[in-house]
Amino acid sequence: MQSAKSRQLWAVIWTASIWGLWNQRNNCVFRSSAFNENNLWRFILGFSWQWLHTYNTSFCYSFEQWCSNPGTCLLNCN
Repeated sequence: MQSAKSRQLWAVIWTASIWGLWNQRNNCVFRSSAFNENNLWRFILGFSWQWLHTYNTSFCYSFEQWCSNPGTCLLNCN
C-alpha cells in the first residue's frame, strides 16, 4: 500500500501530465500547431521536477537524474 506522501508525489506527475496535454491541445486548436510528443514529454518532466524540487524538501534529485529515471527518483524519495 502506498503512503499518503507517495500518492502525493505521484499526483504531481499526473497533474503535470494533464496540464501538459491541455496546453498541447490548446496550441493545436488555437495556434494551429502540430502535436509534438517530445515537447509534451519535456514539459511534463520540467514542470513536475520544478514543482517537486520547490515544494518537497525531501526531493533531492538533480534535473538530469529526474530526466533519466523519474520513477526511481519518486520511489527513492523519503
